[in-house]
Amino acid sequence: MIDVHKKQLMMKNICSFISLLISGFALILMSGCEQSRAIPFQPDKEYEPHLMIFGGAGPHTGARVIVGYNRPFYEMPGVVPPIPDLSVIIKGETGDQFILREDSVGYYSLPEEELVLIPDVKYYLKVENTKSKEVYLSSKVMLPEKPKILEFSADETMSDRVVLAKVTLEEPSQFIPGIAYHFYRLDSIGHDMDKRDPYRKIIPEYFSFKGEGQWTSLDFIQWINNDTWSEETGEVRMSYIEAEVIYVSEELARFFFEQRESDFFGEDIFQPVRPIYSNISGNHGIFGLFNETTARIELE
Repeated sequence: MIDVHKKQLMMKNICSFISLLISGFALILMSGCEQSRAIPFQPDKEYEPHLMIFGGAGPHTGARVIVGYNRPFYEMPGVVPPIPDLSVIIKGETGDQFILREDSVGYYSLPEEELVLIPDVKYYLKVENTKSKEVYLSSKVMLPEKPKILEFSADETMSDRVVLAKVTLEEPSQFIPGIAYHFYRLDSIGHDMDKRDPYRKIIPEYFSFKGEGQWTSLDFIQWINNDTWSEETGEVRMSYIEAEVIYVSEELARFFFEQRESDFFGEDIFQPVRPIYSNISGNHGIFGLFNETTARIELE
């Protein structure tokens, strides 16, 4: 019999990142709302652009960094400037460095085969304006341990339209402040039925903030639609489910937690009304590391 609390915890309607909406957390949100309302707004004040940086890296995904200017509030005069030429580098304490390449305007990446992250070594992000020579540095961060999946199951007996997927994790050997997870649907030949966005690793759809707690066993449960519609072939039913579990560093966990509060009030990462945790010096943004593992199950 599946524990009701765990089942509710993992349902999608508990809001994307965090499942800690208990009464005490509600008081924090109310307090945050009051702070947001108390910020004086001056329509005639000049818009002051500054660069905002959001990035993360993992050994099985590579590195992803999103860079953009903050946006003026509604009815505030000002134009968002174009993003300058930037050098985006991940550096390690051992002297190694990894240079990210620009995929499109403001999006930088490095594939996993070119990124070698070593446990117990601290890394930091360096972003430099190649023209003005202005430099932004993150705090030093460390790679979390790789998650270990103890059990992965899928229950198809409850409905013809949905499948109940469940992942059980082994106890970690170190404190893990936050976990992101995804379930992916695959067809009969193993192709994705849904688009995978690698930048979701730094802005995850499902996130659980663990706070100061530690666990010996942890479950994630989610209902998954069993089919999708294709204009070419019509209805396509999934044959496999792939579970991806991600342990994130403390920096990402703190950012995700506070960003979820901002989402609650309709804010976004490029227009924060209230202060949000940042580990980028002299700037607003985040850089952290994550480690992930996957498991696949075939449906009957």
